[in-house]
Amino acid sequence: MLDHYLRGTKDTVLAFLARPFSLIHPTVITFIALVFGIGAGLALMQQYYRLGFVLWVINRTLDGLDGTVARMNHQQSDLGGYIDIIFDFVVYALIPI
Repeated sequence: MLDHYLRGTKDTVLAFLARPFSLIHPTVITFIALVFGIGAGLALMQQYYRLGFVLWVINRTLDGLDGTVARMNHQQSDLGGYIDIIFDFVVYALIPI
Protein backbone atom coordinates (compact mmCIF):
# COMPACT_ATOMS: atom_id res chain seq x y z
CA MET A 1 0.00 0.00 0.00
CA LEU A 2 2.48 2.60 1.15
CA ASP A 3 5.30 0.83 -0.69
CA HIS A 4 4.38 2.58 -3.90
CA TYR A 5 4.72 6.01 -2.30
CA LEU A 6 7.78 5.29 -0.19
CA ARG A 7 9.83 3.17 -2.64
CA GLY A 8 11.63 6.16 -4.17
CA THR A 9 12.62 7.47 -0.75
CA LYS A 10 13.75 4.03 0.37
CA ASP A 11 15.79 3.53 -2.81
CA THR A 12 17.43 6.93 -2.36
CA VAL A 13 18.35 6.17 1.25
CA LEU A 14 19.63 2.66 0.43
CA ALA A 15 21.40 3.60 -2.83
CA PHE A 16 24.76 4.11 -1.13
CA LEU A 17 24.50 0.67 0.49
CA ALA A 18 23.25 -0.97 -2.70
CA ARG A 19 26.25 -0.04 -4.86
CA PRO A 20 28.65 -2.60 -3.33
CA PHE A 21 25.95 -5.25 -3.75
CA SER A 22 25.27 -4.40 -7.39
CA LEU A 23 27.43 -7.29 -8.61
CA ILE A 24 25.34 -9.80 -6.64
CA HIS A 25 22.07 -11.04 -8.10
CA PRO A 26 19.12 -9.68 -6.09
CA THR A 27 17.78 -13.19 -5.41
CA VAL A 28 21.09 -14.12 -3.77
CA ILE A 29 20.70 -11.07 -1.51
CA THR A 30 17.19 -12.32 -0.69
CA PHE A 31 18.57 -15.74 0.31
CA ILE A 32 21.27 -14.12 2.45
CA ALA A 33 18.58 -12.02 4.15
CA LEU A 34 16.66 -15.21 4.91
CA VAL A 35 19.73 -16.74 6.56
CA PHE A 36 20.10 -13.69 8.81
CA GLY A 37 16.37 -13.76 9.57
CA ILE A 38 16.46 -17.42 10.57
CA GLY A 39 19.56 -16.70 12.64
CA ALA A 40 17.71 -13.88 14.37
CA GLY A 41 14.79 -16.15 15.16
CA LEU A 42 17.06 -18.86 16.55
CA ALA A 43 19.04 -16.35 18.62
CA LEU A 44 15.85 -14.93 20.10
CA MET A 45 14.57 -18.42 20.92
CA GLN A 46 17.78 -19.00 22.87
CA GLN A 47 17.31 -15.63 24.63
CA TYR A 48 20.27 -13.96 22.90
CA TYR A 49 18.26 -10.80 22.50
CA ARG A 50 21.03 -8.42 21.42
CA LEU A 51 22.36 -10.85 18.83
CA GLY A 52 18.83 -11.55 17.64
CA PHE A 53 18.16 -7.84 17.27
CA VAL A 54 21.37 -7.24 15.31
CA LEU A 55 20.65 -10.17 12.99
CA TRP A 56 17.08 -8.95 12.52
CA VAL A 57 18.29 -5.44 11.58
CA ILE A 58 20.68 -6.98 9.04
CA ASN A 59 17.80 -9.09 7.69
CA ARG A 60 15.53 -6.06 7.31
CA THR A 61 18.30 -4.02 5.67
CA LEU A 62 19.12 -6.77 3.17
CA ASP A 63 15.41 -7.21 2.51
CA GLY A 64 15.25 -3.59 1.43
CA LEU A 65 18.49 -3.81 -0.54
CA ASP A 66 17.44 -6.72 -2.74
CA GLY A 67 14.69 -4.72 -4.39
CA THR A 68 16.86 -1.61 -4.69
CA VAL A 69 19.62 -3.63 -6.37
CA ALA A 70 17.06 -5.28 -8.67
CA ARG A 71 15.74 -1.89 -9.78
CA MET A 72 19.26 -0.42 -10.16
CA ASN A 73 20.33 -3.32 -12.38
CA HIS A 74 17.00 -3.69 -14.20
CA GLN A 75 16.65 -7.24 -12.84
CA GLN A 76 13.17 -7.01 -11.36
CA SER A 77 11.08 -10.13 -11.74
CA ASP A 78 7.81 -11.51 -10.49
CA LEU A 79 9.63 -14.61 -9.24
CA GLY A 80 12.09 -12.49 -7.26
CA GLY A 81 9.26 -10.51 -5.70
CA TYR A 82 7.42 -13.72 -4.84
CA ILE A 83 10.50 -15.31 -3.23
CA ASP A 84 11.07 -12.10 -1.27
CA ILE A 85 7.55 -12.13 0.14
CA ILE A 86 7.65 -15.85 1.01
CA PHE A 87 10.97 -15.42 2.83
CA ASP A 88 9.58 -12.39 4.66
CA PHE A 89 6.70 -14.50 5.94
CA VAL A 90 9.13 -17.20 7.10
CA VAL A 91 11.02 -14.60 9.15
CA TYR A 92 7.78 -13.04 10.43
CA ALA A 93 6.68 -16.50 11.62
CA LEU A 94 9.94 -16.96 13.52
CA ILE A 95 9.91 -13.46 15.01
CA PRO A 96 6.35 -12.47 15.83
CA ILE A 97 6.68 -8.77 16.53
